[in-house]
Amino acid sequence: MKPRYDPRLFLGLTTSRTVQSKLEACQAEVRKHLFNWHFIPPVNFHVTLHFIGEVSESQIPEIDEAMKKLGKRSTPFTLEWRGIDFFGDPDNARVLFVGAKPCEEMGTLAGQIAEIIPTSRVRKEYHPHITLAKARKQMEYGVKQMNANMLRRLREHNRIGPEPVTIEFNTVHREFMLMETVWVGRAVSYEVRSRYQLGGSEVTPGDTY
Repeated sequence: MKPRYDPRLFLGLTTSRTVQSKLEACQAEVRKHLFNWHFIPPVNFHVTLHFIGEVSESQIPEIDEAMKKLGKRSTPFTLEWRGIDFFGDPDNARVLFVGAKPCEEMGTLAGQIAEIIPTSRVRKEYHPHITLAKARKQMEYGVKQMNANMLRRLREHNRIGPEPVTIEFNTVHREFMLMETVWVGRAVSYEVRSRYQLGGSEVTPGDTY
């Protein structure tokens, strides 16, 4: 991997310790039945609103100012988190996630951010989610088939083991953040660089999520 000299940025939402605990409990259940997957550390749980990529420090003040203005004319919103799923089909699943119901206010915010900060990535329909785990690239055929069977059971019967895997909680969001992906060796962390209040709402510690 080539050295990174410019910050790698995205706009998103962080998670509280309460939410992290709920999602970690789901991970613990799923981990018993999926093999050769990388499970995301709870401190790294987040929701991506818009991926920006590598940006020079000189460009960040312009992004920061645009997001402050957008935040003031946007509204707080609530996300309803309901269930675990994965992208793709069971035989080729790469990402396991907790999904939220579509939210008009959040969708509008994400769309406006994409208009202000376009990127080279092709924008698909936006689905709010928190990644729980990612499949490793190298996987033996037998392990891959076993995992596919588990994922098929999860999608069809809402369980991966003997007990149902359930997620049902709401989160309230009164701000969004400019975040930086930071590598420490092979480990990744996400650091908040700036916070943007939605609609001029007051945010107190622990208020969001």
